[in-house]
Order: sequence, then structure tokens, then C-alpha cells
Amino acid sequence: MTKRPARLCPLPWRSQQRLDQYAAFYNRIADRLREHPRAVGALEAADKALVLVGYGAYGALLVTLLLKSIPLLFATLAVSAGSFGVLSLVRAIINAPRPQTASTLRPLTKHHESAKSFPSRHVFSMFIITTCWMTCCPVVGGVLAAVGLMVAASRVATGAHFPIDVVAGAILGLAVPGACFALLWAVAPRMFGLC
Repeated sequence: MTKRPARLCPLPWRSQQRLDQYAAFYNRIADRLREHPRAVGALEAADKALVLVGYGAYGALLVTLLLKSIPLLFATLAVSAGSFGVLSLVRAIINAPRPQTASTLRPLTKHHESAKSFPSRHVFSMFIITTCWMTCCPVVGGVLAAVGLMVAASRVATGAHFPIDVVAGAILGLAVPGACFALLWAVAPRMFGLC
């Protein structure tokens, strides 16, 4: 018996036909991977490890800023909190269901069968951390951007999100904190040693 969606997603590019086509495509690949439990286990472990890299990178950033620039530390904390506020608002307004709820997709790993799938919170978080590191050390920010892309790939591969969820998470994770930092630097450049 196939599982039918609880409700349609309000996003216009997610017609039921497209959802079903994507679910069929995903399920074909996932069923092949299920024949290799170690591969599925490695994918799940990688997904969790990448999230831990993000947590560690954010902690390292805060310690670095504590030693380097107290004003930038407070700016980073404010931008991070504000960005998460924006994300929470967007997710609450859109309230898009996860792939397993919106379609017949059978995810490789267990995820909460809830709404608020768009945009991806994990990817958004990783790209906020990337953007914050860019203000302090662009090289580390570049490395974290690559990690962010891996997080995005793992979230789609495990069935937690549709591809559009992670793309939107990445774009917003760069744009929202980037705009916040630009505004702070425009309003108070002396505080950050920019003039």
C-alpha cells in the first residue's frame, strides 16, 4: 500500500505529479543502496559528523573572536540570532512538509515526519557559520562552504529534504547574515575598525 501525502505543500513548484516523480526517482536509488547496509550506515554517520563539524566550527569562531575582536563577537552573536529568527519565520509561514510526508518517498534514514522542511535548517546553519567565518578568516570560510555543500548533499541523500530545500537553505544562509553584517558595518564602521 502506497502512502499518500497528508496535504499538499503550498509551494507552487511542488505539484503532486513532480513530487511523485521525484519520489520514484529517489526510491529507485535508495532501494539499491539498501542492499548495502554498510553504505547506508556510512551515509548516516557522515550526515551526523558533518553537523558536528558545524557545531565545532561555530564554537571555534566564538573563541577566536573572543580573543581577536569583542565587537565582532557581539555582532556575530546578534547576526546569528537574527538570522535564525528570520529562518524560523520563513519556515513557519511556508510550513512545507518533508519528502516522506508530501510524497511516497521512503527515506534512507529516519527523520521527524513534520512540516517546516523548506528551507533546510541544517544547511542554513552551516552557511550562516560559513558567512560568519568569512568576516574573520576567508580561508576557513571557504573550507566551511565546501562542508556546507556536503551537508546539503547528505540531507538530500538521506531523504530528509528535497533538493530545493537545501538550495534555499544555502542561499538564505549566505544572504541573510551577509546583509546583516553589511548593515552593521554601514551603520557603525568605527566599531569594527573599518575606518
